[in-house]
Amino acid sequence: MHVPYFWFVLAAFALVIEMIFGTFYLLVAGVAAMLAGLAGVGGYLDLPGQIFLTISLTALGCWQLWQYQLKQQRRPLEALEVIGQTVEVEQWLSPQQARVQWRGAHWDARLAKGQASQNGQATYIISAQEGNLLWIEQFSER
Repeated sequence: MHVPYFWFVLAAFALVIEMIFGTFYLLVAGVAAMLAGLAGVGGYLDLPGQIFLTISLTALGCWQLWQYQLKQQRRPLEALEVIGQTVEVEQWLSPQQARVQWRGAHWDARLAKGQASQNGQATYIISAQEGNLLWIEQFSER
């Protein structure tokens, strides 16, 4: 097998394994191997250059991916920004479930445990969020 084509086989293998594990690191290695194969087929690099290109691109890409993942972990959770915000109940669907207006959209909301509903429109605060369901508690100014 011609050596540059080995890089394409290696890239395909890395991408198949990436589909199984889903870490994105093997995706970076597969793309680096494919680029080294393209450089080899085009005659731009000999074998040591292809190896150096693959190793350096993989290291750089993995470092960038690691930095991105660290940044995402340090980012505050959106749920923490939700808790404590006020909502207006527009319509009661049942004694424990209501439709509320929040962030310019209609949301389903349920009363938190131990909360009694008030008929009519009232102000509540968000105590939790599960997907697109808001858990609300009665708002009381202290």
